[in-house]
Amino acid sequence: MARGFCFPGPPFPVGRCAKVQCRRALPPLALAGREGRRAMRHDRMRQEHRYDAAIAHLLAGRTRPAEVGLRAVVAVNPRSAPAHYHLGLALRGERKWKAAAQAFRSALALDPAHARAEASLALMLLQTTSATAAEPHARRAAVADPGDPLILAALGNILRYLGRLTEAREAFDAALKLAPDHVDARFGRGFLSLLEGDYASGLIDYEFRESRTDGADPGFAPQWRGEDIRGRSLLAYGEQGLGDGLQFLRFLPPLVARGVQVTVMAPGPLTALARASLAGVRVLEPGDRPSFDVCCPLPSLPLYCGARPEALPARGGYLSVPPGRVAAWKARLGDSADMTVALAWAGNPDHTNDHNRSMTPADLAPLLQVPGVRWISVQKGPAAADLPRRLGVLDLGGELKDFADTAAVMTLADLVVSVDSAPCHLAGALGRPVWTMIPFAPDWRWGLSGTDSAWYGSMRLYRQDQLEAGWTGAVEAAARDLAALAAARA
Repeated sequence: MARGFCFPGPPFPVGRCAKVQCRRALPPLALAGREGRRAMRHDRMRQEHRYDAAIAHLLAGRTRPAEVGLRAVVAVNPRSAPAHYHLGLALRGERKWKAAAQAFRSALALDPAHARAEASLALMLLQTTSATAAEPHARRAAVADPGDPLILAALGNILRYLGRLTEAREAFDAALKLAPDHVDARFGRGFLSLLEGDYASGLIDYEFRESRTDGADPGFAPQWRGEDIRGRSLLAYGEQGLGDGLQFLRFLPPLVARGVQVTVMAPGPLTALARASLAGVRVLEPGDRPSFDVCCPLPSLPLYCGARPEALPARGGYLSVPPGRVAAWKARLGDSADMTVALAWAGNPDHTNDHNRSMTPADLAPLLQVPGVRWISVQKGPAAADLPRRLGVLDLGGELKDFADTAAVMTLADLVVSVDSAPCHLAGALGRPVWTMIPFAPDWRWGLSGTDSAWYGSMRLYRQDQLEAGWTGAVEAAARDLAALAAARA
């Protein structure tokens, strides 16, 4: 999925100020004779070169060599606030959230007025702790440098997580008054507009998402911008997570019906499913590069296809399971007199909002204790190991080769229960009954309130009702509803 909040980018160009501060932190030249001074000058030049090389890596997005170089700079120059700050940026790029937060704290200990270090620390706290812990740091950063649109955008995103949407929009608007095309502020405002149901303006700003502005492959050109392409060829390609791919595949068959020659480059785990489901669409194997007239990332299709929340295509389902998969999994699962429920409790741990959206089996205890239910885990990834054997859940995660297998299991289940991750999108795209657990600060596609989804007619939403209050209320509501279903089935 697209990022749920924005990170301050590098404060580049680095400029003279950061280099001067770093040089000031170098060991002073000792009055130790000509040879000693010459050696120390040589060492200083070597350190400055190492610092410059690390910054060049950081600018180019090569965060691992940037981290290595900046750790060496910090080891020699522990009193350099800019070096600690840049190390924090590199660590953030390596998704080492806690280490990045510590680097920003170190920068602030040396330079309490370093506004971008303060804002960066705020977003690391949002990532690892809570929006409540993050807000004071973002406020201090905005006071220290009220003219930095990046800091204002960071504050806006934190306020959105706190549910203070009017204040969040004010922060985004203030940032855009300073820099009308600031990427983080435009994306943040777009996310907020979409969350509030304003797709007309929100989807335009959504084009400022990070993967669209920073990660574009130059081979994907020219881009489709909504013009009439009947009789021409379009390549649609995956750009973000699997859930986004599943959600936006729905826009391809209508394009085919309008006379567009559509090819899709779907993420590998979705290939078999897409091939079985999308009539008239050519589905590529991973690694293939076809010829095309125009191309478009899947998450941009809602904009250029004119999506509106009240009239989204194929809300009742648009994916089907490849032939033979259901029969194979039916033999594996066998029959049960109990209600069969497929379960996924955690998303991709690298997602920037994973600590808010993912759950643990312990969080789900009231649900798992409902009598008359056979639970089947379709959980993949590291979180699959968190399932205690004593719960008696049939763990299929290690047997699922791709999403076509997962789709077959969901087709055989009476219900799917999932967090906001790819499995909930898969169940909804199949038209299968699915209950999705939504955090207090929801992703834009779920809106601000209600139990229905504009995107999936078979989905029911269970929302956290309070900020940072845990999952108790949402899980207990789902447990009551599940108990009623299981009792009616008995």
